[in-house]
Amino acid sequence: MAVWAYRSGMDFAVLGPLRVTGSDGPIDVPGVKERTLLANLIADAGRLVPCATLVEGLWGNQPPRSAVKSLQTYVSRLRNVLEPDRTAEPVLLVTDGPGYRLAVPKTAVDAERFVVLADSGRRSLADQRPDLAVRTLRTALELWRGPA
Repeated sequence: MAVWAYRSGMDFAVLGPLRVTGSDGPIDVPGVKERTLLANLIADAGRLVPCATLVEGLWGNQPPRSAVKSLQTYVSRLRNVLEPDRTAEPVLLVTDGPGYRLAVPKTAVDAERFVVLADSGRRSLADQRPDLAVRTLRTALELWRGPA
């Protein structure tokens, strides 16, 4: 089993429009393909996403013949946006064998935090702790930006 280092200080918000925040503030991710690629990586934050999965996410069932090369270009552009100074360790967007990995803990994604909070709220309610359940579930709902 591989032991991977995760990058901290990054926050990925997908409960609403895609938003990325680094230690220096908001990060603008230009380009539809780059945002789509990032969304696919965020969905499996911390885990390897095979190139074939990313190609399908970008082009569906009809990828261009140059899909793998184009994917590499989009990864490079995304790295330049997310990691303009590549001296930071560990690296955020990792080439990992047959794919790529966004090296952040799952909790760097608001959707994952939502699930954890919602589960905690349900447990609090089941444990007859309605006040704690309400606070926890409100905190979960506050993660949403815009309509669900």
